[in-house]
Amino acid sequence: MNLDQIASLVRTCMKILAGIFAAHGLTDTASIVNAPDVISAVLLIVSIIWSHYAHKSPDASSGGGMAALLLALALPSLLFTGCTSLDPGSRAVVVRAEQSITVANATFDAAVHIDDANTAFFRTNAPAFHRFCEWLRTPVLMVPLTNIYPRGIAIVSSADAVKNAYKSTNSTNDYALLISSLAVVESVTVEAQKFITETSTQK
Repeated sequence: MNLDQIASLVRTCMKILAGIFAAHGLTDTASIVNAPDVISAVLLIVSIIWSHYAHKSPDASSGGGMAALLLALALPSLLFTGCTSLDPGSRAVVVRAEQSITVANATFDAAVHIDDANTAFFRTNAPAFHRFCEWLRTPVLMVPLTNIYPRGIAIVSSADAVKNAYKSTNSTNDYALLISSLAVVESVTVEAQKFITETSTQK
């Protein structure tokens, strides 16, 4: 078995593990999104990005180096997510917010980095994906933030600020704002994940 076959086997195992963690997460009713959900998302994102670079690059050694880098970046996140325990007093919506924000941040960063790696190619061959990444990069001012950030960063930072406000006040108004912020975070995350999956087949 050569290195490419081993790499393909590892990517397949990561996708299988992602499915197992997702299934386990669905059985945890403590929160809408839980630790297995986050681990599943990270595994899936890493495997998709790895597949993208493996298919894109004709140089096996370069693909192996990228794979090693992606694994090195992914493992700390997996270990941190899997080993941390939730505060027993945490409210479900706060736990959901923290985990959704973590997944969104990783997903947006992955999408933009894929586009950065070959912008000219994606501008021509996957224009919708490229436009989406440009949309994430566009500087915006998003309440309750007071500074301008690229939209992807602003979406997660705004949701994080709203989450912290709700943790402090526990008010009905801040709860409604948090639910609204999470709807944005999660819908954009789904869109980003869809684009990442589609571009993983681009050559």
